[in-house]
Amino acid sequence: MVTKTTKADEQQYLRTVEMFEAIVASQPSDYQSLAILREAYDKLGRTDEARDTAFKLARALAQGNQLGEAASECRLLLEQNPDHADAAKLLAAIEQAQAQGNQLSQESGGSRDQDTQHNIPASEVTTGDPATPLPLPKSGDLDHSGTDAFVKVLVAEKILTNQVKGPLLKKLAERLPESIQAGATLTLFQLIVEEQVAQRDDLLSLIVSKSAKPYLPLSDYDVDRDIAFLLPRQLCFERCIIPFDLIGRSVLVATTNPFDATTMKLVADTLDYSVFWYVSPPDEILKALCAMHGIDTKKPKRGGGKAS
Repeated sequence: MVTKTTKADEQQYLRTVEMFEAIVASQPSDYQSLAILREAYDKLGRTDEARDTAFKLARALAQGNQLGEAASECRLLLEQNPDHADAAKLLAAIEQAQAQGNQLSQESGGSRDQDTQHNIPASEVTTGDPATPLPLPKSGDLDHSGTDAFVKVLVAEKILTNQVKGPLLKKLAERLPESIQAGATLTLFQLIVEEQVAQRDDLLSLIVSKSAKPYLPLSDYDVDRDIAFLLPRQLCFERCIIPFDLIGRSVLVATTNPFDATTMKLVADTLDYSVFWYVSPPDEILKALCAMHGIDTKKPKRGGGKAS
């Protein structure tokens, strides 16, 4: 049964479909985006596309060795479409692989390639008054565990050497508090690009590859203000994250540092939703945050927090 949606909801789902069709076209094994796209199709009553995407989702999960979830998707698809031969074949292959304790073969799985309203209850909005200036955080109060995790990846991939790492982190620590207060949070990503240690696109590609989180060009996305306000403003600016869409009981959040397990746990504990993470450039996240919270980005920034 397709739930009725308001005109505003319908427009939001159409924008979601447009964005996530592009994402899965370039990242066909991104089961996170496939799940969101399937639900958006379902909300719009586009049953054929929802069914086809559901199978792509099951196949992507299977090829990612998420066999239990893949089997569940196949069973649900077969409940709704008993004659879906490909789903039946995939389910049989999954059950055989589970019985043998093996991963699913490429041949069997194919190429690895609750109702939502967008008027979120006020009780779920945790931000403060957008007109209130951001406080200047004390350096000692900032959690650097996410940066440390990112650094380990960069060192392992030989992007950072021990000689470069120390001075870079010292500069980040000195400039970070005032850049947060100015609404232009300086991230390690931006500093690496600014210091010409690595190129922006190369760094994004590395982050997506090593984190297995999909890339999302946030500048192309119409961020909903109510959804952006689901997380406290200070948290978003300090960690350079932003909730940008809500599909069913799933909140989509953009980050530049998907290795930051502390922030991810904090967000999961804060929100009464399933959280799906996407990688976006820091300048695009900060631009969206400033737009949502009414911060004038044209004012001079202290602390050199210019987005790269």
